[in-house]
Amino acid sequence: MKSKAALVVAIALAFLAAIGIKVYLNQETQQAQAVSKKVPVVFSTKIIRKGTVVTGDMVVEREVPEDTVQATHAVLAGDLERILNKMPIQNTVAADQMLTQSDFREEGAAENPAAGLPRGYRQITIPVDKVTGCAGRLLPGAVVDVLVTLRKRSDAPGQGQIEPVTQLALAGVTVVATDLNVRRVQEFLSARERRDFASYSTVSLQALPLQSLLLAFLAEQGKIHLVVRNPDDPTGQDPSRMDKISLDDLDTIIRKAAEEKPESVPATR
Repeated sequence: MKSKAALVVAIALAFLAAIGIKVYLNQETQQAQAVSKKVPVVFSTKIIRKGTVVTGDMVVEREVPEDTVQATHAVLAGDLERILNKMPIQNTVAADQMLTQSDFREEGAAENPAAGLPRGYRQITIPVDKVTGCAGRLLPGAVVDVLVTLRKRSDAPGQGQIEPVTQLALAGVTVVATDLNVRRVQEFLSARERRDFASYSTVSLQALPLQSLLLAFLAEQGKIHLVVRNPDDPTGQDPSRMDKISLDDLDTIIRKAAEEKPESVPATR
């Protein structure tokens, strides 16, 4: 009887040990995967003196562990378009050195939200909601088109009624910030930060002076919708040449929309 009980205990202990080993191996595997996950960042290929505008021959892309990027705020390869031939470096860096966001931030720039704007541009903030602001999916650095719906008096003879008109106001505008967030790397946010990140109620846009005036006017007089577009989209849109949508020409616009096709993009080799 005692031998049977001992056997049962031994089997139970062996089963528990097997479970413990499996849990341990799973944890080790997860840790190994986390350690091995790498992302592309930017390294210098030569000494870059303070005040030098960074060009393509000065940098190279390399992969480093994700933790390194979080700890150092490294410049990601995806940020190169924003930097190359545009932004002077604010700290002299040695050759073969990883570039960080602080290398492009002047002293005190953290308190100056417009420090990274190109010369001649302005930053304007407009209110949005979940619908007009793309359901919380906008990131700083995104490119958007600006649509506006206004209520205008009909031009038809003998009619003084007010009707809605929707049209393209601006094309290819860059998002600078959502609320106070200027971070560009959403994948490094925690789950809680992701929720907060997607709950913005304002969007700051990079615009020229007259465009800023237009945005301020439209935000007060009409309803603005932001439309996300691919930043590499080569199609140019002139708002003055785009169709306006009103109730009178709705049937025509619906027919045109059904026949619309994207412009062909030349194949890259």
